[in-house]
Amino acid sequence: MSSNNFDYDKMLQFSIAAIQEFAASHQEEVFYGFSIYDSLLCLNSEQQFSKSLTRYLSWYPWESSDSEEIQESRLDPGEWAYKGFATLRDSGGFDDRAYKEYCEASDEERQSTPYALSIDKLVHELISKDAFLILKRTNKFLANRDKERL
Repeated sequence: MSSNNFDYDKMLQFSIAAIQEFAASHQEEVFYGFSIYDSLLCLNSEQQFSKSLTRYLSWYPWESSDSEEIQESRLDPGEWAYKGFATLRDSGGFDDRAYKEYCEASDEERQSTPYALSIDKLVHELISKDAFLILKRTNKFLANRDKERL
């Protein structure tokens, strides 16, 4: 596991610009989560989660709105309305080989792969640079790298 050709600065600048552009067209929504899933930048809002919850409960009326499965979907960026509002592959800084190594690594090795370390650093920098202040957010807004890190 030696690959690391991420251009961190390109990914950071790209992500900040993508969040700003997204926020400009979603000013009325209140967001509870941001995640990087694969190379996808993902967000979800309370409003979009409520819509998906209503749809789900109409299909499965015997379920309760606080079931474990529903709470899991709330935190799963693969289920979010704005999954892939932008992709780091468009930044010119994403390393597909390092991502492939991450996917092929054992559960124990994954957290120390160049992909995991680079994306965790990117999320941390987005938080420290207040990239999410442009969004209306819940008090418990979370930002992370895919659902493994929740």
